[in-house]
Amino acid sequence: MPTAKDLLRDQKSSIKVKRPPNLNIIYTNRLNKFGLLEIIRKFCEQHGINKQKLIPLSKKVSKILWNELLSDQHRKFFEKLALEVSKEHKILYPTYKYQPKRKRNNYSTFRSYEP
Repeated sequence: MPTAKDLLRDQKSSIKVKRPPNLNIIYTNRLNKFGLLEIIRKFCEQHGINKQKLIPLSKKVSKILWNELLSDQHRKFFEKLALEVSKEHKILYPTYKYQPKRKRNNYSTFRSYEP
C-alpha cells in the first residue's frame, strides 16, 4: 500500500506548492489506479454512452463503493492515510497556507450603455 511520501508528488520542480490530497482524492486515485476508469470506459463503449459521461460516472461509482461496500476498517485506513499525508505535507512545507485566489469581479470592466 502507498505511504504518505508516495502520495505527495514531487513539487520541488514547480514553484507553487499544491494542496495535500484529502481522503476522497486519495480514495478515488487508488480506485483509478486499480482500473476503475478502464472498466467504466469499456462500459461506455459497449453501451454507446458519450465519453463526456466518463468522469461523472466514475464519481458516482466511487461514491457507491465508498458508501455501500467499504467496511469501517477500510474507511479508517484511508482516513489514517489522509492524516499521514497531511502531516508529511506540513513537514515538507511548514510555511504553506492555503490561500485560494478569488475570481475578479467583472462588473467594473463593463461600462453601462446609455444611448
